[in-house]
Amino acid sequence: MNRLPRAPLQEVIFEIRWKLETDPSTGQMIDKHFELAGGRLQDLTKAEFPFYNRKIPGFIPFQQFPYQIIHQFWKGNGLWPVIQLGPGIYTVNDTDKNYEWNKTYLPLIKKGIEWLYQSYSDPLEINACSLRYIDSVKVKEHSFTGNWSEFIYKNLKIKIENNFKTTGKQEHLQMHQTFLLDNGNDFSLSINDANDAKTGETVLVWQTVVIHKVKINKEHLIDWVREAHKTTSDLFKEMAKGDFYDSFSK
Repeated sequence: MNRLPRAPLQEVIFEIRWKLETDPSTGQMIDKHFELAGGRLQDLTKAEFPFYNRKIPGFIPFQQFPYQIIHQFWKGNGLWPVIQLGPGIYTVNDTDKNYEWNKTYLPLIKKGIEWLYQSYSDPLEINACSLRYIDSVKVKEHSFTGNWSEFIYKNLKIKIENNFKTTGKQEHLQMHQTFLLDNGNDFSLSINDANDAKTGETVLVWQTVVIHKVKINKEHLIDWVREAHKTTSDLFKEMAKGDFYDSFSK
């Protein structure tokens, strides 16, 4: 989609996971080339992502953290986007400030995939990938009356109906649905209320994620991510269609 002037996007995350080996002596899952790969990735990305951060202290063995982020490579100190690497996991993250699908984010994913494969000396067996969008709005800016069921039905086309009586009103919202798509991908939708970390104001947060859970070749990753983006983009427009979607263009 084209960039919306007031898009609700908080973060977009493209994630790749690959098969780890099992250490026969400990039974622990290991990424035996991870240490060298981290150094190579830093060299490959330093021209564009010069600010490095390690998520865990250097004295803690990284193999204790399979599928958890260890290395971060930022545009600057706290400046997005960010490239992340851990044993068996790699992500490309950005926010609405920089995000434009065709102009910035998809090209960064392409570049990021090349960087990852250049960092590992042995071929990676990719066994999962996903594309996640996290959106959020301050509900007071969208005529929130205190009725969550009414709010998400009006704005996101989701109807929640409780066929029982209670002695009070609903204070919080948390909902999660998963779907198996016709193309074999999984699709997940999560919706909840939260408080804005900076202002404390009440916000509605919804996450959409397309997940591929079987082996996929490097050559097919870009085709897959394009298809996943179309799925999430089409659904976003369908869910928010009307005044809610229009408010993101004003």
